[in-house]
Amino acid sequence: MSRNQRLVQILVLGSALSMGLRLQAQSAPHSINPAITQLAARIAQPLQESHAKKIIVADLTGPDGQSHPVGKWLADQLSDSLSRDFPGLNIIARPADQAVAKNGHASDTLASADQSAKAWAHHLGAKVVITGSFAKTADGIAISLAASHSSGSQYMVGDATGIVPISDEITALSADPIPELNTGIARAGAERIARAGVGGIGIPTCIQCPPPEYTRKARAAKVQGSVVLYVTITADGQATNISVARSLEPDMDAQAIKAVSKWTFKPAIGPGGKPVPVIVPIEVTFRLY
Repeated sequence: MSRNQRLVQILVLGSALSMGLRLQAQSAPHSINPAITQLAARIAQPLQESHAKKIIVADLTGPDGQSHPVGKWLADQLSDSLSRDFPGLNIIARPADQAVAKNGHASDTLASADQSAKAWAHHLGAKVVITGSFAKTADGIAISLAASHSSGSQYMVGDATGIVPISDEITALSADPIPELNTGIARAGAERIARAGVGGIGIPTCIQCPPPEYTRKARAAKVQGSVVLYVTITADGQATNISVARSLEPDMDAQAIKAVSKWTFKPAIGPGGKPVPVIVPIEVTFRLY
C-alpha cells in the first residue's frame, strides 16, 4: 500500500470517527429537571385513566397569557419527560415554533391563548393538548397544567400543579424577567382571589352539579343557549360571588345563578398543596329535548 493510500485511509477513518462523535452528541438526550419529571407523572395519571392518545404539549404561558422563553423550555421538558416515561400515551413531537395569541386585554388573552393552542394541536393531528400557565413565586416557578380535547370540547381530561426550582439554566434562558403571579390576580370585594388554572393554581372540580331548571316562560319561548358566569369557589368548595359574564336572557341568567350557587366543588389546590379560593368561569347550557 502506497503512502498516499495510507494517508487517504487515515483521513477517511478520522472523518468517520468525527462524524460518529457528532451524531452521538446530537442523539444524546438532554437532562430533564426532576421537578418536571414529577409534574409529568401527575398529568400523565388522568391521561392514562382516560386512555388518551395522540397528545401534544403547548408552550406554557405567563399568568396573563403572555409568551416567554421559559414557557417553551418548560413545554419541551414536559414533552420529553412524558415521551420517555409514558410511551403508551403517544406524545406528538413538538415543532420548533408555535404561534400563540398575544393580542387582547389581559382577561381575554388567557382564553385566546388556550383556543390558539387547541387549534394548533388539532392542526398537528393531536387529540389532546396539554396547556399550562407558569409564574415566578418565592419558592420557584409555580406551574398549572390542564389537558383537554383539541376539538374544542369543554370537557377537561385532567389537571396538575407543581413547582420547579429556578436553576441557572432557567435564568439563562432570557434577559426578560420571569412573569410573576401578582399580575394574574383578580379582585373580589376586599379580598384578592387568584384565577383558577394560573401560575401554580389548580382548577376546582364540581362534584354535585344539578342542572338548572327552565322557567315556564323560557320553555314556551323555546329559549336555548349558554350563560357564562364568573364564580368564586372557596377553599371549602362553595360557590360564591357569582356574576354574569355572558348573558342569555334575564330569567335564564337568574336560573343559572340559582343552580350554580347550590353546586359543591372539590376546591382548587394552590402551589403549597393546600386548597385555595379561586375565580373560575362556568358555562351553564340550556337545551330543550
